[in-house]
Amino acid sequence: MARTAELRAAGINHYRLQQLMAGGMVECVRRGFYQWIGESTPSDVRTLTRLFPDAVFCMHTALFHYGYTDRTPDEWHLAVSKFSNRKRFCLHYPAVQPHFLTPTTLQLGVCRETMDGIPVHMHNRDRVICDCLRFRNSIDPEILRKAVRAYVEDPHMNTSQLLDYAQRLRCRQSVQNLIEPWL
Repeated sequence: MARTAELRAAGINHYRLQQLMAGGMVECVRRGFYQWIGESTPSDVRTLTRLFPDAVFCMHTALFHYGYTDRTPDEWHLAVSKFSNRKRFCLHYPAVQPHFLTPTTLQLGVCRETMDGIPVHMHNRDRVICDCLRFRNSIDPEILRKAVRAYVEDPHMNTSQLLDYAQRLRCRQSVQNLIEPWL
């Protein structure tokens, strides 16, 4: 994937770029972003990290990555700053569901994970469970139930960190009602 400025620096002008697109060798991912069409399809994760370097993978995407759900998400869930331009997330492919958060809330519980061999920013397990409980009205109850059960059985569970995040995100009551009975 390359930006228009990078293509110009490599000696590919607008006319040549249009020829490459007409010949099926290059496709436009988003205005100003182009990728070569080769025999191997580029990974969605690589595309998303290139298009949105400031985004953090969250919610359903993180649940699936951690193995807390067996349903493959229809969209890539990305947490971004609420000051981000909303139009930049209008893509035909891959489907993106942005979650606009304040910068302090966005950075809470961010860790480095690897998806498809690519390092990405992702909310950690405790933060993902807090988010699921915060937005439980917009999540399928079956997914929520399975995620909570998988979290409780996870050896990487950190109860003190979960309660700290719940306090900061103002969902401590939900955590106490839904997770403490399992403990």
